[in-house]
Amino acid sequence: GASGGSQTQVNREGALPFKLFDYECPCCGSKRAVQYFYQNGVFMQQEPQVVCGNCNTSMVPEPFKTVDYKCPQCRKGRKVRVPAKPIPLEMYNSSVVSCGCGFRGQVPVGRLMAVVCSKCWNTKKELCDVWTEDGDDVKAWCEPCGGHQHGFARLVTKKGAVQTEAADLEFNCGSCFRDRPVHGEELLRNQALCVCNLCGWRGYPEVRERVQPTGERGRGLSAAAATGFT
Repeated sequence: GASGGSQTQVNREGALPFKLFDYECPCCGSKRAVQYFYQNGVFMQQEPQVVCGNCNTSMVPEPFKTVDYKCPQCRKGRKVRVPAKPIPLEMYNSSVVSCGCGFRGQVPVGRLMAVVCSKCWNTKKELCDVWTEDGDDVKAWCEPCGGHQHGFARLVTKKGAVQTEAADLEFNCGSCFRDRPVHGEELLRNQALCVCNLCGWRGYPEVRERVQPTGERGRGLSAAAATGFT
């Protein structure tokens, strides 16, 4: 399997670390990302206050993490949603599940990702750590290379292909001065740090909404980060 730590956040001095969860807007039904903070390896008690980036509805959402597992009875890959709770991060490595085949019990869970070898560019699906995000560095066995290699994880669509969803935001590079796309989740994960994939420039430029074709709705960044610890 693939291993390696998820670079879920890039901390600025004094900032609390966080992991990314999702929520569904009860008004428009869109799926959005939200930060869920932790300290000393344990998620804090918190009530995220968010504004849906799609319909501007203000709410206190119910965050969840969608994880993958392989049923030990029917051997099929399944998905399950686990809610955000003030518990240790390591407890998300397993979950009690109910499969359509009748199995019910506790199983190891993770995220099924397309792992791309950075040496030969071979791609294969691997069950990665539950906190692995799109673009994270992972180390996995590469058959063509005949050994463990560093690579990067990409999202997988329902049909098994690498997901190439259009970015919902963009910024102007401070070095090559070209407009570059950026995903809302990427901004959350890197705390607004942008990286130009053309020239390698890194910085904190102004980010604006990217014009999308009519009818296209991306999975983006909420207008407000998680706040309101209790």
